[in-house]
Amino acid sequence: MLAGLLAGCAALGGGVEGAQKSWEGARYHDVVAQWGKPDRSAAPADGQVAHTWISPTSGVGAFGGSGGAGVGATFSFSTAGGGDPQKRCERILTFRDGYVTRQEWNGTAEFCSPFKRR
Repeated sequence: MLAGLLAGCAALGGGVEGAQKSWEGARYHDVVAQWGKPDRSAAPADGQVAHTWISPTSGVGAFGGSGGAGVGATFSFSTAGGGDPQKRCERILTFRDGYVTRQEWNGTAEFCSPFKRR
């Protein structure tokens, strides 16, 4: 029964699979625009670059329009050193020439599905 539900979510483009699929072929600067700077990066010898984003993150703030005034804060909580891996979403995206070529997402639908591309 659970497998059927998961397959249904995947077919509808929901859950982790839907969020992941939305980033196929995305440009690096588009990912950063939505998620912020990566938590860590690595450059294997093959010319690709892997960037990792670990969430949950939360932000608060109010930003002005044409006046340019604004106040805000963002808090990032990494559980890389411990914590409950079921309460986070880790996204590892590999880029070549600035475009996503490979992805690995670790986390539950509750924490990963909100990272779908807008």
